[in-house]
Amino acid sequence: MSEQDAATQLVETAIAMIVEDSSMLLDRGLRGEDVFQRAQISQTTFYRKFNKASFIDAVMDELVPQRPDVPTDLHATVLAALTANHGDPLATLRQVSTSQFDAVRGGAKSTRRLLAIALGMSRPRTATRIRSLYQARDEASIEGYQALFESWGTTLRAPFTVRHLAVAITAIYDGFATRWRVEPDAFPDKLVGEVVLAFFASALDTEQRHQHVDDVAAPLANAVMESFQLSRSTDLPDDPRRAVVEAARHEISRRGYFMTNLELIATTSRVPLPTVKRLFPTKPHIIVGALKPSFDRLGESVQDDVTLGRPAGEVVERHLIRCARLVAEQPEFVDALIAVVAHDTYGEVESTIEIKKELNFPSLIAPVIADGQQAGIFSTALPAGEVAAAMTNTLFLRCFTRRQLSAEENGRFVCEMVLGGLRARD
Repeated sequence: MSEQDAATQLVETAIAMIVEDSSMLLDRGLRGEDVFQRAQISQTTFYRKFNKASFIDAVMDELVPQRPDVPTDLHATVLAALTANHGDPLATLRQVSTSQFDAVRGGAKSTRRLLAIALGMSRPRTATRIRSLYQARDEASIEGYQALFESWGTTLRAPFTVRHLAVAITAIYDGFATRWRVEPDAFPDKLVGEVVLAFFASALDTEQRHQHVDDVAAPLANAVMESFQLSRSTDLPDDPRRAVVEAARHEISRRGYFMTNLELIATTSRVPLPTVKRLFPTKPHIIVGALKPSFDRLGESVQDDVTLGRPAGEVVERHLIRCARLVAEQPEFVDALIAVVAHDTYGEVESTIEIKKELNFPSLIAPVIADGQQAGIFSTALPAGEVAAAMTNTLFLRCFTRRQLSAEENGRFVCEMVLGGLRARD
């Protein structure tokens, strides 16, 4: 037997001993003499090839599988199953998930992987190899799921991404595999397939409505919360108006403006829906209620700057910076404002309130621009109102696409671009 063959046999013998009786690690540890005696290899050969540290490294390296337990060409596997099931996605998901679970839970690879995780995560080299193994599984799943979802014309409900889904499915398989090893009889053969199917059903959105996963559970959540609230005190929050605004902020940040409705806001705020509608008849009324105090303060600040005799250019710059701060402080409602204005411009007006009049941000700075034009400070090539509107819209867009920058940086950039212009001057 060559030294390399002897080394391999020693490592495999050590792993077999651990698998057969892992409690020995707590009792006396993995001793070299036990290993070479069981392997029927001489002590001299053992120590010529290994010292204690290098032997442990070799055993841990061998515990980590060289490749993932499951097939890495998931897309081809799913397509084959889809064909075999005559295009039925439900049967396909059940079949593929059951097959992948069987690959994970069975065989020596599964045992070795569990031992590697239990024993090796404190060892940087082993931990790196284990993470690489999971990353390979994740990347294969991501590639397969991405292609599959595109072919189905489906998207994922927030907050899931394809990567989240791949990681979650891997965790389901591994977690179930661990439980199955403890109590196989507790596992009906079809359980994993049904769980994965339920997960996909809640995460996938075939109508591409940009939903949140909570929307799938909304009927259950609303019924339970309504029952809970009826069983509690019927007192309103101390400040129901503020409670509604904060609930709207929370829901819009999670779902987006158009997927948020007054019923959800009422449930989250613990304010009865009829009361919500008395305070805010529509969602645009909530936006106005949330932003109007800040809007009024912006107008007062512009007027104060003018009263104090600041130059027009400085007034514009200070105003833009304050607007950028408002976006940073109220991103949910400014985002909703832009969505509503765009919707009302190109579609049907959503409510009786004219939000563009109530929150006419360009009107706050247009008089300053007009005065600057009359004084010869600003160009008169364009109307002051149009300049103010373009400048405000540009600022809002930049704030949302450059969130990593400060309000001052965004405000000054737009100010320089608009007031400084793009054309070089002699």
